[in-house]
Parts: sequence; structure tokens; C-alpha cells
Amino acid sequence: MRYLNLEIQRTIRTPEFLTSPADEQVAWLLAIAFCCEKENGGVIVRCRDWQPRDWLALVAVDADIIKRNSQLWTWRDADLELAFYPTKQEETYQKQCEAGRETQRKLQERRKAGTGTEPEGNEREGKGKEGSPFRSPDRSPGSVPPHSPRAAGQGRHRNPVDTYAGAEDYDDMRGSR
Repeated sequence: MRYLNLEIQRTIRTPEFLTSPADEQVAWLLAIAFCCEKENGGVIVRCRDWQPRDWLALVAVDADIIKRNSQLWTWRDADLELAFYPTKQEETYQKQCEAGRETQRKLQERRKAGTGTEPEGNEREGKGKEGSPFRSPDRSPGSVPPHSPRAAGQGRHRNPVDTYAGAEDYDDMRGSR
């Protein structure tokens, strides 16, 4: 998962979290972030024998802190199980990823079959240049409407020399406009 979605009242406002020392709270949060990236259900498998440098490099946690008993995690043999891990969010995320992969697979099949993926021409009503409510049909893209401050030379992109009181004196140096 790329984002951490925790329900505040059920995680960091619980008595277990609030009564834990600050270093354990930080270690728990960093371990939760590690588990979210790995999508491992809040269990770091076979990690009891990790070296301190492994804990720092992988989880960004001091091994001395994480190896002690805490209300925020439990050790089951060599596995570390984190309390309050958002398993429902992980399941939802994995379902969405699977649906996205299935959609991509179907699109790839369509492309290989040569059927295309989008309607052609004006079948896409309201999309593209033809049906845009933001551009009148008599103007080309990038043109300036006649009532625009830029058309009158008053826009924010005006030339500073033109705003100078003696700008007409510089016309000779710059050439005619």
C-alpha cells in the first residue's frame, strides 16, 4: 500500500498506544509503515534473528526497542505481529489492484485483437475540441479574445519597456512594432 489509513480512535487513541513509551510508539508506527509497503498483513516473518543493522536499514527501528515486549506488538516464535494493523484497508487495496490488473489485461487483449479501446470520431460526446464549452468555435486554440486584457496590452505578460513613461522613445532602438 502506498498510503497508511488508520482509524484514530481504534489505533493511536487506544489505552495500549497512549500508555506505551514514546520510543515504542515510534517503532510501532515505523513497523506499520514497513508492513504497509510489504502488504504482509502486519506480520514480519522470521525477523527475530535479524541483526540490528537489518532493523535499521529495513524498518528504520532500533533492534533493542522492537525486541522487547510491548502492548503494540507480540512475538510469535520468530514472527513479529503488530497490533492495530489496518487489514481491511489492505484487503480493499489488494482488491482494487487486482481489478486494475484485470482491466489492463482486457485492454491488452482488445489492442491485440485490433478493436481499439475508445470510440472514434464524435462518438465521444462532450470530449475533445469539438464539444468544448470553454472555447468558441470561431477562435483558434491559443488566440486571445478581443475583450482580454492581454489583447489590450494590459495583461500580466506585458513588456516592461512598453509600460515605461518614455516607451515611445525606445521604438527607434527596437525597430517599429
